[in-house]
Amino acid sequence: MKKIKMFAKSISLILALVIFLGSGFPACAKTAVTSGKCGRKVYWEYKNGTIKITGKGTMKNYKISEVTEKGNRPWEQLIEEEQIRKVVVGDRITTVGDYAFTGANVSKIKLGKRVKSIGKKAFAYQQEGAVIEKLVLPNSITTIKEGAFEESCICNIKWSKNLRVIGAYAFQKDWESEEGGLQEETIVFPSKVSSIGDCAFYGNSVLKNVTFGKNVKKIGDFAFDACSKLRKAVIKNKKMKIEENNFQLNEYEWEGEEDDNGGEYYTVPNPKLTIYGYRNSTAYKFAKYSGLKFKRIK
Repeated sequence: MKKIKMFAKSISLILALVIFLGSGFPACAKTAVTSGKCGRKVYWEYKNGTIKITGKGTMKNYKISEVTEKGNRPWEQLIEEEQIRKVVVGDRITTVGDYAFTGANVSKIKLGKRVKSIGKKAFAYQQEGAVIEKLVLPNSITTIKEGAFEESCICNIKWSKNLRVIGAYAFQKDWESEEGGLQEETIVFPSKVSSIGDCAFYGNSVLKNVTFGKNVKKIGDFAFDACSKLRKAVIKNKKMKIEENNFQLNEYEWEGEEDDNGGEYYTVPNPKLTIYGYRNSTAYKFAKYSGLKFKRIK
């Protein structure tokens, strides 16, 4: 009988412990992973706010769920905890993977001398307050993919001399706020740039002067829309294709009271912008069609 009572007490203690643990008793926090692989021959290590990418070849491309807004990156927890402040990419790495550091808290980026491309949204949506003071793109870089620095704030940029393609949304500012964007007053694109994608520099309100070289064949829809301080655009390619929605300013027309949400956006020509181009060029025709001022390059 005594043994049965002791057994019953033991069962009661176990049940009580189970109930206590299930009632919200705090579990130990999961420790973030700080090193591993991120490519076939590529490795990463985190220490004191810095992630270093080492090894050889291409980084793995990652994905982010549209539902949870979380990715499959091995340093995901470090991003969630806003621990990553600097990214250093080694000299034998050739690509920065898609979505690699989207939504991080990066303020310093060092890219190796063999990096050829920056992946889709690789450094997009840096946390509010994270400012990249200077971004140096080594001359090995030929491609900046879609949204690579979308809505991220960059104060100063040194372009790669061999850059050819700037993807859609690459340096776009936040559509609905003052967050992000390239904080340069003047952009002179490198001579080998041939294509600038849709919305690539949309909303960059600091930009005043931009020069497109002879090899720029096309700028996409809205690539330089809503650049409110833009005053001068020099277009050196006589046949450069300029999509219709460019160099405009956005206005908002209210249908009712100012606090009513029933209005709609529309675009108007930038009245202070002058397009510089050659006689009978596509730049001249675009300026005339869009109601923009034009001056001929002699």
